[in-house]
Amino acid sequence: MRRILDTHIHCSTYRDDSLIPYARLNKLNYSLDGLLALMETHGVEAGLLLSPPLKKGGTVPNKHILNLCERSNDKLFPVLTVQPSSKSVAETIEVAKRNRGYVKAFKIMLGYAEVY
Repeated sequence: MRRILDTHIHCSTYRDDSLIPYARLNKLNYSLDGLLALMETHGVEAGLLLSPPLKKGGTVPNKHILNLCERSNDKLFPVLTVQPSSKSVAETIEVAKRNRGYVKAFKIMLGYAEVY
């Protein structure tokens, strides 16, 4: 039997999520329930959830992505976003350690890293 896994999913409840207009344009229900229903309809067994970009810069916090994944009944697994700073790297590694086996990947944002 063929298994379908989606390796690039975005979703959030943040009002300034910059992907909301694209979801509306494509008549998608941009919510956790809508996403899970769409996955079920198309036979998608599981997926990797990435932080969407925010309109004013940055991305939806990893904590929010982890929360959505925890509420998905083992359908979604988090991809943690690492901002280009040594502080973000250290914090994200700690989050991954606390969620060992659950976090499946990291998304590294491009930019200059603070070295000191």
